[in-house]
Amino acid sequence: MLDSSAIRITLPQELYQQVRQSATQSKRSIEDEIIAVVEYAFAKDENWEQISSDIDSALQQLAYLDDQELWQAARQVAPVELSNQMQELVFKQQAQGLTDSEQQEARQLQHYAHKLMLVRAEAALLLKKRGHDITSLSPSPIQ
Repeated sequence: MLDSSAIRITLPQELYQQVRQSATQSKRSIEDEIIAVVEYAFAKDENWEQISSDIDSALQQLAYLDDQELWQAARQVAPVELSNQMQELVFKQQAQGLTDSEQQEARQLQHYAHKLMLVRAEAALLLKKRGHDITSLSPSPIQ
């Protein structure tokens, strides 16, 4: 680190253990792990407006769809390949940690999943407001 400032913080024991475990999994020092977490938090805040507007735009466009298109939107599911990719990244994160590019990929997949979930929910709400019975959209009970 070329230009840095030192700070001293006291973490609750439980939080410290989480940081220590994450650092071990990521093969980083505790200091480097805390820096990575802070950098991620600030990057997330900087990108939130763009992400939020992306999702907001998709949700607003639903109002202009006809009923058949809303049914399609409400029934969307993530492609199997994307679900498998996310699952692999979750397992790898738990086992050994992710590289920076893998963390970026995981964030993109998570954004996609959140957007999909919100679009499905909003489409269902619009269908209900238009007088449709949306019970067929409910997941089947586990037997």
